[in-house]
Amino acid sequence: RELFRLARDGGVDILQPTGASQDYPSLQSWPGHGHLLGLREVGFIEIGHPIFKTTFLRSFLSEYDDSVIGDWGVDIWFSHKCATTAGCRMAVADNVTVSNPVLRGNGRREIASAEGFDTFERTWLEYAARHGLPARPPRSAYWQPSTWTRAFLNVFAAGCLAYLCKYIYIEVVKKRGLTNIRPHKKHNR
Repeated sequence: RELFRLARDGGVDILQPTGASQDYPSLQSWPGHGHLLGLREVGFIEIGHPIFKTTFLRSFLSEYDDSVIGDWGVDIWFSHKCATTAGCRMAVADNVTVSNPVLRGNGRREIASAEGFDTFERTWLEYAARHGLPARPPRSAYWQPSTWTRAFLNVFAAGCLAYLCKYIYIEVVKKRGLTNIRPHKKHNR
């Protein structure tokens, strides 16, 4: 339910939960940020678990062509449509997490054993070329925050929280008229 509430309240056209282990680094869970940031806007949404605003989905389905088999490339297509439509927003919900199926012993997912799976990508690449669509996800899908970026965001969030706590403390002191409270002084020995 949380994902649907976030989609409604966040005003996004395409929303997906963050991935515990995704192929695209930009869609992976960012530890330490989920409950602070909530929604994180991105430039690409993977096919796995998206939720669409009805108006966007209708618009996309009006041009969808089911000759693109096995849904290969459909995520590139609807993400591109949103990215090139004024006011369209895509986001990842950092506080709702899903996991893709684990890889089999042969290093592939079960869907890869579907008949014709090896032709899905080729079919998409040909379709994209014929219709002027991007063949691959945008570079931003492969962006991953560095250790330093994550550290900065954690420190920034902690600093904001400390500032907020100090503000709340001051407001409580003012409201209750507790003006005789003084900061603790260290005694020199």
